[in-house]
Amino acid sequence: MEYKHQAAFEYPSNTGSGCRSDMSYRPVIRDIIQASCSISMVLFPSLLDGLARAVSIKKGRSSQKDAGKEAAEALAKDARKNELMLSSSGVVKSNKSNNLASVCSKRGQKGTNQDSLVVWEEFGCQEDMVFCGIFDGHGPWGHFISKRVRESIPTSLLCNWQETLSLTSLGMDFDMDIDRNLHQYDIWKQSYLKTYADIDQELKQHPEIDSFCSGSTALTIIKLGEHLVITNVGDSRAVLATNDDDGCLVPLQLTIDFKPNLPEEAERITQSNGRVFCLRDEPGVFRVWMPDGKTPGLSLSRAFGDHCVKDFGLISEPEVTLRRITSRDQFIILATDGVWDVISNQEAVEIVFSTPDREKSAKRLVECAVRAWKYKKRGIAMDDISAICLFFHPHRLKQKMLKKRSFNFRLGCRSMVLFPSFLDGLSRVISTIKGRNSQKDTGKEAAEALAKDARKKELMLSSSGIVKSSKSDNFTSVCSRRGHKGTNQDSSVVWEGFGSQDDMIFCGIFDGHGPWGHFVSKKVRESVPSLLLCNWQENLALTSLGMDFEMDLDRNLHQFDIWKQSYLKTYAAIDQELKQHRKIDSFFSGTTAVTIIKQGENLVIANVGDSRAVLATISIDDGSLVPLQLTIDFKPNLPEEAERITRSKGRVFCLRDEPGVYRVWMPDGKTPGLSLSRAFGDHCVKDFGLVSEPDVTRRNISSRDQFVILATDGVWDVISNLEAVQVVSLTSDREKSADRLVEFAGRAWKHKKKGIAMDDISAICLFFHPSTSPQIDPHS
Repeated sequence: MEYKHQAAFEYPSNTGSGCRSDMSYRPVIRDIIQASCSISMVLFPSLLDGLARAVSIKKGRSSQKDAGKEAAEALAKDARKNELMLSSSGVVKSNKSNNLASVCSKRGQKGTNQDSLVVWEEFGCQEDMVFCGIFDGHGPWGHFISKRVRESIPTSLLCNWQETLSLTSLGMDFDMDIDRNLHQYDIWKQSYLKTYADIDQELKQHPEIDSFCSGSTALTIIKLGEHLVITNVGDSRAVLATNDDDGCLVPLQLTIDFKPNLPEEAERITQSNGRVFCLRDEPGVFRVWMPDGKTPGLSLSRAFGDHCVKDFGLISEPEVTLRRITSRDQFIILATDGVWDVISNQEAVEIVFSTPDREKSAKRLVECAVRAWKYKKRGIAMDDISAICLFFHPHRLKQKMLKKRSFNFRLGCRSMVLFPSFLDGLSRVISTIKGRNSQKDTGKEAAEALAKDARKKELMLSSSGIVKSSKSDNFTSVCSRRGHKGTNQDSSVVWEGFGSQDDMIFCGIFDGHGPWGHFVSKKVRESVPSLLLCNWQENLALTSLGMDFEMDLDRNLHQFDIWKQSYLKTYAAIDQELKQHRKIDSFFSGTTAVTIIKQGENLVIANVGDSRAVLATISIDDGSLVPLQLTIDFKPNLPEEAERITRSKGRVFCLRDEPGVYRVWMPDGKTPGLSLSRAFGDHCVKDFGLVSEPDVTRRNISSRDQFVILATDGVWDVISNLEAVQVVSLTSDREKSADRLVEFAGRAWKHKKKGIAMDDISAICLFFHPSTSPQIDPHS
């Protein structure tokens, strides 16, 4: 991250072997341990013994607090001496645990490397505990601050942990109700909060470091046996690599990128009289400014240092979370934004996983990020790039998992093939119109004939109601309600038995806008399913000729790629057809489109616009029902979207009376003011960065996944993902689930959007399991 120092234009915003042998403090330590031994995460005698042995040498020389700090520093010194602590590129491995950490840092093109990092194996003399931290400095003194924070956190945290544990453990019986006690996670959290506050205050008063306009992020993890404590300040990121149900490795982001435009962060800053806005030449890049709007232009909402804006909403308080490591979890990546600005979570996991020598995994990730900067950020000075890769299991487990993943991936690709029934369905219809038109037109007519047959058999629905096939477990509830703006411009479609395949269903929801929006949304609804079937058949035929799916997967297009190419071709053709349509004026009108295809145990999701798909799934950790957003809301202020639009000479900015609502404008800045960055239609800005290209993704449905919700922004503008999942889950009659969600959204509009005309509200709820499955209480 970096500072901006001018405000050209404001967007109004809303046991280690090194431990000493003296045992003089052991009886006191034992008392503490006995008080907390029933907690699964307790660090047992070794950590406290290590501290006690080091404290004994300083006994009587200073206060208890100072002695504890000196003891922790002595442990750190011993760890460095025994090569259990690393603060530069390299590898850390303990003979007493399965942990292996690969570390790499590379200077960017802005001067001194302001990134710093640390790995401490056998943290506090505990054999199966490791501390990892990565720190990204910014500003003139950023490299000094990041190193100071790196040196201070581990030792200060150990000292505060010991103090907090002793205070909270005295007189406590952990066999009693857990609600009456602080569990071990709370002790770590309180220790972190105290540590970070103390360090930030120390930086403010430091006689040799100027932290007024300089600071640092801090991302740390502590692996204690089978638990992870993750702590984050800033926009560095922790990503876990874990195996899903079909053995494929998937990323799970464990931290939030604390940016100023996050609603809670922006609210805190503005309530403290700070300001949050973008510069004219950086649409979508929100920064924190002092009340005068001139300095410092910080692209973070949380950081150590930066005391010029600490009175105006910037904080150093960390977000502290806990995760239990399962047998599926393979490794974790900690990296600065020099990695994440150019590499996705999925790409990072694949790079690390595919590196044969684990010791070189961080180096390979950094090298890939360097190459990505060259072609994704041309003309922009490369940021410092640093990464830590911490592996949880021995190397042989990784090789085994690699084989398993490769095997399952092949099976997964084959399992997604639609088998004979779909192609038979098309061929039967084609035979009736054979010879009348070209092969392409015949395929299109055949797909339209299948759609007509589905409507006749009540397997296709384009209005409120329910769809249920006797040949599958799928059950779909649909509801749409007109808003207060005139004609209902939302439309939807559900096609059960999609393409004559028993266990396949197509669902789509479309939100029109502009004078002709209702015509555009209905035209897209009618066109997508049948044309998608036609293009899928054509792509499958082209890619399958002469292909042996038992051969190397690199030589073949797998099934998801076929669907993706079919979607891209379909959406481009429909958008072009709209442009040339004689009866529909799509120059200033358009529509969103979010669709899913459920094909056996696979979901293919395609999205254009800001309608949304949310999956309800049961949490592994506590069995509660939680939401998982499957799509991106494509708004103009998203950095990649804004970059594409401005590069095409379009403009992205807010109106004064709509702070935080970014819109797309033609170069003259007068029309159309579209609050989307992707849409069908709206051809007035198609030459200026607006696209109809869908984001196509895939998910394997697990036994934990319960249902998926598709809804227009009339729902999401007033209801959170979690609220929507709760409303649907607690509806006793599944047939009324979409109705209840729409009703709930209607009431929410009345008290959350007073004085604003209610938008059209539409939703589709697709359930994966039979109705005999019990409803899941989100608070269970």
